[in-house]
Amino acid sequence: MKSSDDSFKKKFNWSALNRKDCRKLKKRRYKGLACFVLAFILAFGPVGSALAYEQSDERNLLNSQGDTADTKTISEGSIKTENIPAEAVEKESDFASLKENTEDESVSDNLADLTIKREDEINVNEWVAVDFSYAEIPVPGTEDDDGYPDVYYGITGLSDSGKEKIESNKNLILPDKDSNGKIPLWVNENAFKGLGIEELTVPGNYTHIQDSAFENNAIKTLTLEEGVIYANSYAFLNNQIEELNLPSTFKYAAKGAFKNNNIKSIEFPQSCESIGPEAFMNNQITNIIFGDNTKHIFERAFKGNQITELNIPLSLKNIEDGIKGIYDSAFDDNPGLENPEIPSEKKVILWTKNKDNPNNLVNRGNFIVDPSAENLEYTIKDFTVKDGILTGFSAAGSKKLDKLGKGTVLKLPAKDSDSKAITQIGEYAFQNDVPEVDKIVVPQGYTKICDMAFWEASVKEIELPDSLESIGEMAFYRQDGETVTGYVSSQEKLKSINNQSDYVKLEVRGGVPSKPEKPKDSEKWLKGDFTYDSISVNIDNANTDLYAVTGLSDSGKEKYKTNKMIELPESDAAGKKIEAVANRAFTGSFGIRGITGVSIPEGYVYIGSMSFAFNSIEGELKLPSTLKSIEMGAFFRNRIDSVEIPANITYIPISCFRGNRLAKLVFKGDIVSIDRFAFGENRLEEINIPDSLKEIGIQAFEKNHGKAGYGGKLVLRTISGNNPQKLPNKENYIIDPKEQENPDDMDYTKWTVEDFEYTGQTVNGFSADGLKKIKKNKALVIPDFNSEGKQVLKIEQDAFRALNSNFDIESVKIPDTVVEIGDYAFQFNELTEVTLPRDLETLGMGVFMSNSTLSDIKFNNKLKYIDQACFFECPIKELELPGSVEVVRNAAFRKCFLTSLKFNGNNLKKVDSLSFADNELSTVVLPEGLEEIGSQAFGKNKFTELNIPDSLKVIKIQAFVGNPGIKEYGNAVVLHTKDGKNINKLADDISGTFVIDPEIAADENDIAQLKDIIEKLETVDKESLGKDFKKYFEENLDYGKKVLENKKSSVAAVQGAVTALKFAQGRVELSMQMAKKEALEKKSSGFDKALWEDVDIAYTYAKRYLMIVNITDEKVKQLAGNLELALSRLESDGIYGSEYYDGEAEVPKTHYIEPYTIKVRVWVKDGKLAYVMDNKTQSDDPNEDEKHNEGYLEMAKPVLLRYVGKDISEIKASKNSKDLDIDTISGATVSSMVYYDAIKNAVNKINGQNPDNPKPDNPKPDNPKPDKPDNPKPDKPGDVKPDSPKPDKNGNPAPEEPNKPIVPDNDKGKNQGNNGNKNNAGGSGSGRSGSGGNGGNGGGGRLSTVKTSPDNSQESIIIDIVATVEAGEWIYNNGWYYKKDGKIVKSAWIKSNSRWFVVDKNGKLVENKWVKVKDSWFYAEDGGYISENKWIFNKNNWFYAENGGYISENKWIDLGGKWYFAKGGGYIALSSWENIGGKFYHFNADGSLSVNTQVDGHSIGADGARTD
Repeated sequence: MKSSDDSFKKKFNWSALNRKDCRKLKKRRYKGLACFVLAFILAFGPVGSALAYEQSDERNLLNSQGDTADTKTISEGSIKTENIPAEAVEKESDFASLKENTEDESVSDNLADLTIKREDEINVNEWVAVDFSYAEIPVPGTEDDDGYPDVYYGITGLSDSGKEKIESNKNLILPDKDSNGKIPLWVNENAFKGLGIEELTVPGNYTHIQDSAFENNAIKTLTLEEGVIYANSYAFLNNQIEELNLPSTFKYAAKGAFKNNNIKSIEFPQSCESIGPEAFMNNQITNIIFGDNTKHIFERAFKGNQITELNIPLSLKNIEDGIKGIYDSAFDDNPGLENPEIPSEKKVILWTKNKDNPNNLVNRGNFIVDPSAENLEYTIKDFTVKDGILTGFSAAGSKKLDKLGKGTVLKLPAKDSDSKAITQIGEYAFQNDVPEVDKIVVPQGYTKICDMAFWEASVKEIELPDSLESIGEMAFYRQDGETVTGYVSSQEKLKSINNQSDYVKLEVRGGVPSKPEKPKDSEKWLKGDFTYDSISVNIDNANTDLYAVTGLSDSGKEKYKTNKMIELPESDAAGKKIEAVANRAFTGSFGIRGITGVSIPEGYVYIGSMSFAFNSIEGELKLPSTLKSIEMGAFFRNRIDSVEIPANITYIPISCFRGNRLAKLVFKGDIVSIDRFAFGENRLEEINIPDSLKEIGIQAFEKNHGKAGYGGKLVLRTISGNNPQKLPNKENYIIDPKEQENPDDMDYTKWTVEDFEYTGQTVNGFSADGLKKIKKNKALVIPDFNSEGKQVLKIEQDAFRALNSNFDIESVKIPDTVVEIGDYAFQFNELTEVTLPRDLETLGMGVFMSNSTLSDIKFNNKLKYIDQACFFECPIKELELPGSVEVVRNAAFRKCFLTSLKFNGNNLKKVDSLSFADNELSTVVLPEGLEEIGSQAFGKNKFTELNIPDSLKVIKIQAFVGNPGIKEYGNAVVLHTKDGKNINKLADDISGTFVIDPEIAADENDIAQLKDIIEKLETVDKESLGKDFKKYFEENLDYGKKVLENKKSSVAAVQGAVTALKFAQGRVELSMQMAKKEALEKKSSGFDKALWEDVDIAYTYAKRYLMIVNITDEKVKQLAGNLELALSRLESDGIYGSEYYDGEAEVPKTHYIEPYTIKVRVWVKDGKLAYVMDNKTQSDDPNEDEKHNEGYLEMAKPVLLRYVGKDISEIKASKNSKDLDIDTISGATVSSMVYYDAIKNAVNKINGQNPDNPKPDNPKPDNPKPDKPDNPKPDKPGDVKPDSPKPDKNGNPAPEEPNKPIVPDNDKGKNQGNNGNKNNAGGSGSGRSGSGGNGGNGGGGRLSTVKTSPDNSQESIIIDIVATVEAGEWIYNNGWYYKKDGKIVKSAWIKSNSRWFVVDKNGKLVENKWVKVKDSWFYAEDGGYISENKWIFNKNNWFYAENGGYISENKWIDLGGKWYFAKGGGYIALSSWENIGGKFYHFNADGSLSVNTQVDGHSIGADGARTD
């Protein structure tokens, strides 16, 4: 049961309902503020005309989920549709833009009360807005994958002026707005903690007072104005509040909110429904007036006060919303009054209005309800009965409950007060009500114990009558996992009771459990039920042929539907002996309940690989003693708990028994080798192994239970106890341990917060203790609160997913406060039933997927969204969805064996692709309000015809594929609209799987629409189409004409033809571009290889999607545009008169996405984007089979076309795509947003601007170009690098070779310069503002790091310069070229915008290369600029480019008062002795000359020369 500190914190703080309340409050407040502003305008002039405010709106989960992932296709005819798998889907979150308050409000003309204080009139000690600090406050528990949390604007504490003011003014008044007029809505946690505040006023704009906001002050007088809604945990803990007046808007005091104060009385408003744990603990309260809507008083809410008796409202019940009304400890440690029933004790007395306890409130802890002295014997008056159903205790019976206990036998009545027989115990009849008694006796005549009848009742045993027929689900549920023993009179009676409760164990009094019945003759396995063949195998290192059973025959497959206990035959029908089971003979499907048992006769010697994998074989597996070989994975993923390995087996192969429930394993012979994973993921704790065992493969015993006393490791004991083969201990097992086993003190029966890991209010999964506990306790109970005492709101993705984890959870209790369960949270477990939590709104992808025993789901009434594959492969059979559900996503209930489906309410808008496919449905009533049925949504069921609601607007292709349909209509399912009116003009399926109102003839408008599109398509040049598409085009055009000619064609038939022709029409341009590419295939070798590769890529995508139906027209246009552009670039620039730029941006890691880089190319013309395309983004590692990101990237690509035509300036000024009126792609929001970032990064390169590192001093060429075009560069004309001769040290005793140079400090000397030197090195340098010397520009101190490429590896080129050119123009064509007088300039220096560049013999701009011209070296940077007056770092060496770009060689360099030396080849001397002009000089690690010092024992003078 719930005993958390904040049982309703989610409900009352973070739920959508209460954010809505906040918004309403804000709206009222903003209306009031608007009135004030308008009044101000009238009085003081036109200050402004409107009031705008910022509002953080609710996220729309229904529009925020992904659509498709991969693009696997199924086909019928030539039409394809994307088959959406239940795997990773990228999620999105939509954010409301800033809204303007435009609601009209009447404004009073009375301005008499409006006064404005001049600044000099304000009291200096008065609290003003600038005395406080403010911030956007995130809403806990709502942060999504995109990293943008919901926020509210709030006050966070005192500013510096406020901290000074609080020293003299302890009467704190919070501001109603900040200094900019913005209204704070929350008081943030710890905002004013421990400041010594004595009086406090909280204006009504503050809806939330967060945790510990005013804790540890000295507040005596507290004023909460109208508008305050919540006081959260410990908000006013440890103060001196004496009088508390709560505003009418107040809803909830959370844990300890007013704990440890001096409050004497309190009145709760009608809006307050719950009082949190310890909320008013340790005060002086004597009187409480509750609101009429009070539903919950939580643990210790009023503990430690002075309460004797109270009046309570009728709204309080024993259980409300699955939570106690009054908790046992709510009134502990209060004086109370004498108990009329037991005068020797005192209790707090709670009185109902008429003192008759109409809700049968149970007396608990230190309180009693409407007490009176009474007879303690139970009679019919102590129970309530309705229509022969015992529904619980009466008020009188409830009062006697605390007198029951050990030694008590509670006898239920046989007849009601009218002497009519009682036949049932009703649902929840004794929920939580029965204390610990020895026994309950159910009299003869009762036939049924209904669902949850004794839920959480402390019953130990129950005597059941022979008349009993059934026990309902969860009838005896206990959170602690305790089981009730139910005694019956005989084995026959035991067999006859339909027991659906997991928490009651039926036994015959003094007897033994009954044995299962033998199968009927019709279910027995016969020889003809199997198929056979000879197989070649290797046994004992010899090849041999064996006669094997290979699977089930048709009769066997039919029998298997009712009998999953397979008995293999000894021989076939002809008497031929069988000795083997062939590979994969009986392989099942992962997650589908398969074979439950198998009998293998003596004489079998071989069991093939995977032969019984992925089934449900349970209990003991008996293998024949004749068995000699078991192959890989033979019994992988079953439920086997015990097995003996026959004596002839010496080798256990890979994964042979992996993923079972083995607790007992016996080796009968001399095993030599156990291979990888052979017994992994079982329940073994300790086993004996033969002394013959020589080899244990890696992870052979991974994830077994192990012995807690040995650190959770599996104990392997050799027969001799001496480990004769010297097998080593491994991470998950220990062999022949000598040390004593440590005691295991863990209580495996109870789940605690220590068993789980949390992030905030989200459960992430098991802790180390939890992983240990789940091995022995498969009844999982997730606590209501985290380790900080806060409510659990979410279960994280994969939290309890059992794939390769061996969890095998059999039952789970989820806190009612959970609003979201993340993707795959309980996938691959052994759940049989699930009760969804009360507040749950969102079920993620695959949450319960492949729980092969999950047949019963109890839905709540708040669930809105069921994500992809949520219940995929769960044997639900009968499904009733609550009316709250709005969206059912792809494959949510696929392969669930559904025979019955019921929709409640009218909220369901969309049934997505494959939602209910592969079931056994023959009829369903679709709800009014349903607007869309996705492709294959009801595929492979048993529908023939169906009524559809008028609200239905879209039925996608193949929605009813694989159903029997009606033969008259080509086996299509016939759909009937109301009165045959088809008001939404729904169309027949273009692939023929359904027809709509086939008897209702089309009208003139429909005919005209079909005629119009036929006429348009007649004008298409069919010879320009691709061959395959041309055939499809002509067939559909002919079909449309036939429909047009048929005077009886239905509305839907005409609309279906229109739909098919529109589909064809939309693909015409794409097919034409494909045909152009196909025509150029033979000439492809004549084109640039890289450009033709671009064409191939564009064509591949076009071909993939040409016949895919469920992609957007936008996507089709993009595919055609990409291919057209790629083709045009074979001959020209691509887009005449445009330039292109490349951009990229990083995609962050999320639950669904692995990080990667998105790349784009944008073409710009006349200040606008002429075209945008993806630039060969590599979304996944090509070496991996699994493609995490490809599906999302493909979904997002259509967003690129939406940028075409946008102004460059508009893009640069935008902050996100919404500023450009471009929405993200649903289902691919993250990728869409990163495409925006990449486009903006590309656009920001225009005019030389880089958003992260502007370089105004390094202008780009006149015609801007991208920094690093990806197009292949022409063949390299040379690869000569600068010479690097080492100076001859002539035997000089110099130190050893120095370490790698230290990167010099780049922060010093930037503004230093010099006036040259006698060696004519000039004053060149990298400084920003020095003045030049002889031959050089101003210098700058020390070396600055300029890494010219990521790997510091550049190519070099020798150029014979023939000209120096300027006043031309840059053009781009797979590289940058310079054009003058209509010709491309080659082998020349180019001067452009006062910077120097060089082009090679082909005219292409040289970038990122060393350039040798005659005898001088230069360096062309990224962008082609020739380096000047700067340091260059290359291959861990430093070089210096002088004024004019020359690389210094064999010369001194004077920079900022320090000397450096460039050796031969241009290498700067670093950490070395150098012989220069016959003298030895030492250079430091930063390259500077050492002076006036000693190095290596040598003295150095003022000129840097060695003096000894």
